[in-house]
Amino acid sequence: MSLRKDGNYWYGTSAEDVWDYFVMIKRDSPEPPKHWRQVVCPCGNAAFVVEGGEDEGQYQRTCTACDAQTVLFAEEWSERKEWRNDLPELECICWGSEFEVVGVTAPFMGDTDSAKWFYLGLRCVHCRCLGCYADWIPRYNDAQTYLAML
Repeated sequence: MSLRKDGNYWYGTSAEDVWDYFVMIKRDSPEPPKHWRQVVCPCGNAAFVVEGGEDEGQYQRTCTACDAQTVLFAEEWSERKEWRNDLPELECICWGSEFEVVGVTAPFMGDTDSAKWFYLGLRCVHCRCLGCYADWIPRYNDAQTYLAML
């Protein structure tokens, strides 16, 4: 673990530090994080431009190496979500917009394989700042299946 705090922000050197960050900030939660997954493009790249927001009801990512586009959790909806060109690009405090993407889930109490909470963690590839850019309650029975939809 190579977490480092500077002012109000946490920094790390790898995607695994995003996981460590969530374990640290949620350590007193009755439903602490149990599962995580880093997104890696089929081309092998792990840096993405991420667009979306809670108000928009959708998040999507574009690989910075091959431009492959993926709507996060598109399969979860009864009507599959499609790529949108009107979503805002997420930005870091340094104004960078390229991130390593990490999904983290916290289970229902008594069911460690479930996903009651989902956290969208990002690590800026420019300044290495870590953050939770979104969270929601998916209420999914299988955390690994849910994380695979990233």
